[in-house]
Amino acid sequence: KERMIGLRGGKANKLRLYEEDMFVSLKEMHRVLKPGAWASIVLGDVVVNGKRTDYCAKIAEWAPDLGFSEVHLIRRPILGGFARLRYEFIIMLRKANDAQ
Repeated sequence: KERMIGLRGGKANKLRLYEEDMFVSLKEMHRVLKPGAWASIVLGDVVVNGKRTDYCAKIAEWAPDLGFSEVHLIRRPILGGFARLRYEFIIMLRKANDAQ
């Protein structure tokens, strides 16, 4: 549990740890991708402590600084039932061709 993104920490620091883990994960994705290759992430809009998260926007903001040359965001509604998620996002990140 302590090694999985989104499960670490308690109420007070859960979002901070999630954000740190996601940033480290994106750096690692960029490191292992070949130049010009794509990475995909499926991410839900979770509510934590009464606040709906927007990590899709954060990832899009971080991507250029990490060396991704393209970012595409696809928002899909989650329909039916009593799902805690309202939307899921498919995030497509492309590593720059000239990145080493």
